[in-house]
Amino acid sequence: MTKKLRFCLCTTFYPPYNSDADGLYVHRLANGLAKLGHDVTVLHNPDAYEVLTGKKVAESYEDHPHITIKEITSPLKRLSLLAVHQTGRPFGQKASLQECFKEHFDVIHYYNISLLGGPEIFSYGQSTIKMCGLNDHWLICPMHLLWKYTNEVCEKPQCITCMLRNGKPPQFWRNTGLMENMTRHVDVFLGPSLFTIHKHRERGFKNVMIHLPPFYTIPETANVTDGILPANAPYFLCVGRLEKYKGFQDVIPLFRHIQDHTLIICGRGSYSQQLHDFAHGMPNVLFVDQCSQSQIQALYENALATIVPSLCYQTFCHITAESYSAGTPVIARKQSAV
Repeated sequence: MTKKLRFCLCTTFYPPYNSDADGLYVHRLANGLAKLGHDVTVLHNPDAYEVLTGKKVAESYEDHPHITIKEITSPLKRLSLLAVHQTGRPFGQKASLQECFKEHFDVIHYYNISLLGGPEIFSYGQSTIKMCGLNDHWLICPMHLLWKYTNEVCEKPQCITCMLRNGKPPQFWRNTGLMENMTRHVDVFLGPSLFTIHKHRERGFKNVMIHLPPFYTIPETANVTDGILPANAPYFLCVGRLEKYKGFQDVIPLFRHIQDHTLIICGRGSYSQQLHDFAHGMPNVLFVDQCSQSQIQALYENALATIVPSLCYQTFCHITAESYSAGTPVIARKQSAV
């Protein structure tokens, strides 16, 4: 390394206040940069995790000494988050964010900032370069996923109706030009897949985008199969949030016909009970609701294959990359970036 840089990573969710791969990716990136000798500041909003999940964190994550964590919170909590969602501006967060951005950074890197100031945060701070990772479709879809009416991929936008049917208040600010005006402050948007770049172009996003797949650091493994699997049982693995759009419900019935193999489903989510119901009476389908990254790595390494049956459009399938990094093949639905 020839020059020590100062990075600011901005994300709504950051471990342990996260329940998806995006927060974990930011954690890995932050620690990877810090290990190279760079100074890293992470801005995140723990209120978002606690309000959306109704949970207090029970886990803990270690960060490199060169990482400074700044929690952007508000005494209004739920009201503040609702205001950010409904206006695209950092109500209850503005003073804290502006104080953080008084520092000069060489690089400001945004991720999911939907509840960390909304698009207005793109205009905050001075740096040599500002970039934003397209880790989901939030810039062009208020539901983040291009998953329409809870049961189909979105081919033709009907955002207001879709949000109402999902039980979410519509974001009328998206029709004011705010997103277009604020994204002009970002120098480049990083598309983890060519598919994602194409989808953004298709929906009228005109900013500079380049293809840059995510980077990974492989965690140390830990023996987690003891107590989870029958002795020497060959198994297939599913990893991810337990939501309908992940498609795990299409995989479970297949294992009624291959009872000499086990299916392990690792994750948590709002569709968990329905998936357990699908697996009723199937001892060869096992659920693991909480694993460390090193434990998940061990599950990858010992699996026959990882199954990725996602029904929704994926910007980049972290599960696929993690499985390949462990030398394990992937069986996937032929769709989007998978």
